[in-house]
Amino acid sequence: MRAQRAWIPFAFLAFLAFLGLLIAGLRTEPIRAYAVGVPSVKKVAVASSRHQVCEGPVRSQYAFRSVVLWGVYVSGKPRVRVSEPQAGAGALISGGFVERSLPGAYGPFTAELKRSVAGGRTVTVCVSDPGGELKLRGSTPGYSGVSIVGSASQRAFSMVLMEPERHSFVGSLGLAFSRASLFRPSWVGTWTFWALLIGLLATVPLLAMAISAAIRSESKQAD
Repeated sequence: MRAQRAWIPFAFLAFLAFLGLLIAGLRTEPIRAYAVGVPSVKKVAVASSRHQVCEGPVRSQYAFRSVVLWGVYVSGKPRVRVSEPQAGAGALISGGFVERSLPGAYGPFTAELKRSVAGGRTVTVCVSDPGGELKLRGSTPGYSGVSIVGSASQRAFSMVLMEPERHSFVGSLGLAFSRASLFRPSWVGTWTFWALLIGLLATVPLLAMAISAAIRSESKQAD
């Protein structure tokens, strides 16, 4: 009887672990809509009252409501403007201010926009600081094709666009799998990642059965 019930403590611990992961997975977090593939390794531009730094072309497949920047906050209240690249002399789509910070603080810094920007639009993101300076960090762009407008060295500052709504880890699995399936061989799809996840979860009961079988075998040999 003792050998037959040896799997119970293991199953109980597995249940607690699953419950903990589920609770953590239900916590909502902002989701990336678009990210410029540029690491923040050095200062590439300074946004100030005299100099507005613009970057583009940016085209996010998904709608976004906030802009995350990397750099060093000097002073003032940096402003982010999302505009049409060339239509209407850079017609404003949306804008917002970067959160205040302590002088000399490093990013990331987030600017909440007044309204969401629809997905599928090609835009330019501009940063200025009417009352001070924000030193933007980035590097030379790679494959993204995004760069600072008017920069002779084709540099780009690091930037991430965040979706308007927050999502839980569990709720965003489908979106994550669909995005991951874009970088795949032709035979791999979203279903592949779901199959791998189910296979991973199936290892828990299989492991419990294996442990129980091993204990029963040892008990029989001892008898």
